[in-house]
Amino acid sequence: MAAQAAQAEAVRAELESPAPDRQAIAGRLTSIAQAVGAVAGAGTALREPLAALCTWLGSLGTPILRMIGL
Repeated sequence: MAAQAAQAEAVRAELESPAPDRQAIAGRLTSIAQAVGAVAGAGTALREPLAALCTWLGSLGTPILRMIGL
């Protein structure tokens, strides 16, 4: 899970940048979702933030939403 924590930190840093790179964020979220898919699918605490980020990503977030069952 250390790799996923690092990916999450990279997403946070990217979101705080003046011009967040949606493609980079989508790639990192995909990696996180693949690793914690079962948790994300079952854990309501993760569903809302992931759904919000995926919605913000637009078409880049659609595959991630499908991957986590949203």
